[in-house]
Amino acid sequence: MDMGSADIMADVAAVRPSRRLFISYAHADRAKVQPIVEALLALGHIVWWDGHLAGGTSFAEKIADELNRADAIIVMWSALSTRSHWVLDEAGRGRDSGRLIPILLDGTLPPLGFGQLQAIDFSHWRRATDAAPMNALAHAISGNADAEHHAAPVVRPQGLRRLTHSPRLILAAAALLVLVAGLGLFGLRTLSPAPAKALSIAVLPFADLSGTSDHFAEGISEEVLNALARDKELKVLGRTSSWSLKDKASDLRYLRGTLGVGHLLEGSVQQAGARVRVHVRLITTTDGSEVWAEGFDRTGGDLFALQDEIGAKIAARLGSSGRTTHVAQKTTDAVFRDVVIAAQLVRTREVPAMEHARALMQAATVADPHYAPAWAMLARATLLLSNCTSCYGTVPVAQALAIAQPAAEKAIALDPQLADGHAALGFVQKTAVPGAGIPELQRAIALDPQSVVIRATLATAYFYNNQFRASIRENEAITAIDPLFAVPASNLVINYQILNDDRRAARAVARFRAVATDPADIAFVQGQYLSGRGDLAKALAVYDTAIRANPTLRRLERKRLEILQRMYAYDQVRATPDAKALLGEQYGLYAHALAADVPRILALPIDEVFHDWAAATVLTELGRERDIVRLFRARFPGAIDIAEVRTWDIYAPALTARALAMAGDEGAAATLRNVARTTNEQRIKEGSAPAQLSFELAMVAVGDGQAAVALDGLTAAFKSQWYGVCQGPDWIGTFPPFAKLRGDPRFEAVLAGCRIKINEQRRLAGMAPATLP
Repeated sequence: MDMGSADIMADVAAVRPSRRLFISYAHADRAKVQPIVEALLALGHIVWWDGHLAGGTSFAEKIADELNRADAIIVMWSALSTRSHWVLDEAGRGRDSGRLIPILLDGTLPPLGFGQLQAIDFSHWRRATDAAPMNALAHAISGNADAEHHAAPVVRPQGLRRLTHSPRLILAAAALLVLVAGLGLFGLRTLSPAPAKALSIAVLPFADLSGTSDHFAEGISEEVLNALARDKELKVLGRTSSWSLKDKASDLRYLRGTLGVGHLLEGSVQQAGARVRVHVRLITTTDGSEVWAEGFDRTGGDLFALQDEIGAKIAARLGSSGRTTHVAQKTTDAVFRDVVIAAQLVRTREVPAMEHARALMQAATVADPHYAPAWAMLARATLLLSNCTSCYGTVPVAQALAIAQPAAEKAIALDPQLADGHAALGFVQKTAVPGAGIPELQRAIALDPQSVVIRATLATAYFYNNQFRASIRENEAITAIDPLFAVPASNLVINYQILNDDRRAARAVARFRAVATDPADIAFVQGQYLSGRGDLAKALAVYDTAIRANPTLRRLERKRLEILQRMYAYDQVRATPDAKALLGEQYGLYAHALAADVPRILALPIDEVFHDWAAATVLTELGRERDIVRLFRARFPGAIDIAEVRTWDIYAPALTARALAMAGDEGAAATLRNVARTTNEQRIKEGSAPAQLSFELAMVAVGDGQAAVALDGLTAAFKSQWYGVCQGPDWIGTFPPFAKLRGDPRFEAVLAGCRIKINEQRRLAGMAPATLP
């Protein structure tokens, strides 16, 4: 094995531990212990320390129980803990049973009787820069044998087993296509650092010295970043990564050694009426010294050209020729300012902010109807405010498309070289027909290869077109430009797992953790990897740890709720404050499914019912197949448009086929089953594991009257990837399309295996077993 392969395997091991750990420490050391505990949880371990004790719990009994269940007992030796009777007793239990792992927390040596084991020195550990102690601890943990575990009492899950449905692995990506705010974890640096290049630069968000808080300063800094990125001789760190460095600008070792950034650009913006002053400062990461600084004043008329002027001067200082093909389109200062502000408002993905952006662009296109960027931004803001599957608002998608499409076409007509115009039109086409829009997005990338936003949109289009390898290619390109951006890293994991390539999925996680420092971002990526391979309890622990550290992380709270549904823990879902709103914000009809809001589903635009997997599934779960048939016939009063049906979300063709067969229309049902069959064959040809498509393939087989084929597929899928068959929210045993299989010994064997697997995950998460019918 070469060194590169060894590194990869080390990284895989680093994200795949599976131990139950007991932490023994002195309470006064809690602040020092907590980062280590968080790091262990992030690695996927089940960690117990006395912070888990609930009120009224018998302290001694609970500790004794956890000591017995632990695979390893980690003792944090310090000046205080060496004098603690509790710690000494727990350490003795660990030593005598061969499960003790000693850690030196502050350099204090272990007390008499515990010096025979080599301790791991964490006294100088810095989680952002020092991987050695944590790597040593990970190896020590992996050397401990598994301990015996004890079952909890059986309870029956309450609530909505038949009212909700989630796609298996392939549809997890829909939840990740929303931009995640930057948040913070401990990255274990297991990969080789990237060497800093003389022509590499990160642009920090400019300071607003005017106190306006109108996003203009941020917008100017992004415009400068974009101007620099158009220079092919420069390596410019992406916007998400650059913005996250705002509080790390003094960590030269991290910037230069880990990210490979040779220079930083800092700046400030001050506005006074029509006058704008921008001051920038170029800093080398070699020693943190300033190598150049300059102020730029604009008093009116040419603000649109400011970013190109700044970019050209910086490029010259870095030794680049500064050659680009971009020519800034002229407009008034007021219109340019509003477009810059609107771009930042849209980035927030908050509805009031995007409504403000749309209003600004409506005014801008009136003030200067010849300025293409305003039309492109109007198209994007309008569409994001619609109720499309990956959008954020409530405007009917057809109404939004009627405005967005001509706006995007107008932008291209005004400036055929504007990448954002082609990107806007591609977004429009992709929204109208999932999987469409690829040619326009490819044109946009050809014009602006460094645009992370455009590449992310293209990656999504490829994904919905079942072109998973092409989606991987775009996400790999994004992570190279913007390595601290968690969303494409998560999408890489999803794509690799769809292709059943766990090695590359694990490597994507390890690569992200090697550079990331934000706990929530790492939890976002780590949790996706763990949940995508069926380690639901570990994924839940990762999300719980990040949420405890920062309870405001709504996106991770949504991921946590998704995991709970997969484990049939509906009681915990309902007990979560604001659960319906949390699920509804990101997962479309999850909230309506939980509430059995059939009238809301029936009021959706017809396209949305078939392009949103949850609608057809919930109607099926509730026995409302007649409504599916009614909506289908309203959509296709004549011939069935096969090309459109191929764009429907997973399960929709098979479930609609079942409803049509129940209504006596076997001809249409057979047509839709054939579409579902050929679509899945394309996915398998692309590299998807058949186990990940087992549900839909089995539904098609049952509809064709081939129960044996359905059972073959489900049995094989359970053996290779049990979670693709067993996990919730819909329980296979009560899923209506499989009612004909109940009683068959092979189907009952799959159900029995699923009960064991689900309850094993619940046990690891500290839950009582569920009784699944």
